[in-house]
Amino acid sequence: MIKSMTGFGKASFRDGEKSVSCEIKCVNHRFLDLNCKMGRPNAYIEDKTKKLISGKLARGKVDLYMTYFNGQSDNIRIRPRFEVIASYIEAFEEISSMFDIDNDVRVSTVSRLPNAFDTEIQPDDDEAVWRDYEPVITEALDKLEIMRIAEGKKLEEDLLEKVAYLEGRLAEVEEIVAGAPDRYMQKLSDKIKALLEDRNIDESRILTEAAIFADKTAIDEEIVRLKSHFSQFRSILDGDEPAGRKLDLLVQEMNRETNTIGSKTNELKVTSIVLDMKSTIEKIREQIQNVE
Repeated sequence: MIKSMTGFGKASFRDGEKSVSCEIKCVNHRFLDLNCKMGRPNAYIEDKTKKLISGKLARGKVDLYMTYFNGQSDNIRIRPRFEVIASYIEAFEEISSMFDIDNDVRVSTVSRLPNAFDTEIQPDDDEAVWRDYEPVITEALDKLEIMRIAEGKKLEEDLLEKVAYLEGRLAEVEEIVAGAPDRYMQKLSDKIKALLEDRNIDESRILTEAAIFADKTAIDEEIVRLKSHFSQFRSILDGDEPAGRKLDLLVQEMNRETNTIGSKTNELKVTSIVLDMKSTIEKIREQIQNVE
């Protein structure tokens, strides 16, 4: 089973005045590239987050966005700014004295004065915050995983279809090249007879030339290796390990063997098939760029 590198997951949590939300987006990348934008910037929390993600993802460019808010009363401290309040009271007394009006300042009056108080949000305990973060990030990762598996299944079906097509085309090549030495020997014999205008020709010489031709154009090894690559390709798709890099290397080998077949043959039909196979292999190479 293979997984796509592309996916998206989202999760959130709310408990009274406390809320946490997480969005994770993953796209193609040769390696695992993590970019975490935490709702509460903290090296400890970010490190824990990256370890959690890297334990579940092997490759991909991952963008994680967190929001965090804790408005619980035990997390907030209100501090009076006594110097500012004293300035206000002094000003009220001057107004009362100058205009001969009652100075009826109360605490409720002071509470409404601009800049009379500082609101301090007490830092949360890192472990306590992580206990809020972890399940939300895990849920978002699980949703991302579901999407990646579903997309991976579609990719696998397409890749298997293309490999089956390559196997069919390779079988055609085998069939064509099987009689190539005999065809070459007959063609050579006919040409010599036409030149000499005589049937008394050296058959042993023709056989030798045909043998040399067969040796130069033999593609048995390439065919065997290609068949092995196709088998390995299926085994990798069926495995549980991240497959993208292995498949990429294997496709390079497929292309190399196919090129060798094309360079060795002088059969036009085989040349045409080789070009078609190379086109299909390139399509496979493009597809596996999406595989983790």
